[in-house]
Amino acid sequence: MRDVHAFATQAERDRAAELVIADATDEARRAAETAQTDCYIRLRAGNVAGERARLPQQPGLLRQEQHHRLTQSDDVGHGHGGQDYHSGGMLGPLLQRLRRLFARNAADDPLAGLQAPDLRLIVGLGNPGPEYAQTRHNIGFLIVEEIARRRGVTWHAATDAQSLVAVDESLLLAKPQTYMNRSGTAVHHLLERLELPRDRCLIVYDDMDLPFGTLRLRQRGSAGTHNGMRSVTAALASTDVPRLRVGISQSSQPGQAIDHVLGEFSSHEQEEVHQLVARAADAALAWRNEGAAVAMNRYNN
Repeated sequence: MRDVHAFATQAERDRAAELVIADATDEARRAAETAQTDCYIRLRAGNVAGERARLPQQPGLLRQEQHHRLTQSDDVGHGHGGQDYHSGGMLGPLLQRLRRLFARNAADDPLAGLQAPDLRLIVGLGNPGPEYAQTRHNIGFLIVEEIARRRGVTWHAATDAQSLVAVDESLLLAKPQTYMNRSGTAVHHLLERLELPRDRCLIVYDDMDLPFGTLRLRQRGSAGTHNGMRSVTAALASTDVPRLRVGISQSSQPGQAIDHVLGEFSSHEQEEVHQLVARAADAALAWRNEGAAVAMNRYNN
């Protein structure tokens, strides 16, 4: 097993191999194969066709029961939360790690191979572009960026989902690049691509109907006056979507709502913004790690 882990670590540096995993036909054979795992992992660089041709003559190899294509053309990882490898011990997570690594490298696709049973998606809403980066409407972006900073992950373009994404094992962070009013398009693509149910996706966004600094985590509810959340609920045809609303307060001047949300935080708000972003990031991670009930009790104010 130590050899397998060492190989996985080396593969992450080489980024030049593919995982070919064939069938184990029954439980008895799987159990026998588990005892000799290093014989049943084939990593080849550029000889997938030859390896496949020899598979019928070789012993069955460990494989997920559902079919997965693991070649350079496989840029989509489909699966349901209950899937697991027939491997025992730590081999299952290792195979999942290897499969994700090679599938993603082969297709240069940050979403390829994401099939962790406990995968969660946290989406921050905002507008792309430097001119919006520090505006009140972009606090959702600021919060997922803070989570990415803490987890030490970087952002990559997921073109088909119209988003920037950052992956940390079983946590996916996303920033839709559709502009706020079309955020639902990106969220819908992400959930479909990953085959995730709505209750495993948290939407984080600003809310001027809440006092500045207020956090409200809910499992469902109307979108209120927020056009980004309206787009999400319309695209998903449901209001049963977990959300974390972050209060930015109303404008002090009537009729200035657009200027208010697209404006930057005032000088006296700046210090509190850093604390607010950190607290909201804590709440989002608590939702992911401990569940909605715990997060709501701890952070709703």
